[in-house]
Amino acid sequence: IYTFTGPILIAVNPFKSIPGIYDEEVLKSFITTKPSTKPHVFNTSNASYRGICDRHKSQTVLISGESGAGKTETTKFVMKF
Repeated sequence: IYTFTGPILIAVNPFKSIPGIYDEEVLKSFITTKPSTKPHVFNTSNASYRGICDRHKSQTVLISGESGAGKTETTKFVMKF
């Protein structure tokens, strides 16, 4: 479950599977040159990718949280993008 606070994406681990949230169709919907207002890890991934491609600037995605918060899974989704 995602929400934005300014430029920061906040993810809350629901500790259950939410069907369809990371499907290929969802991923493809975030592959665009126009920024999205939808809070999602794929949106953050796309913004970083666009920073590399369009502005030729190095990018960093910081994933932080407590043990069991889903950092490893989130990192996998960023890399999948």
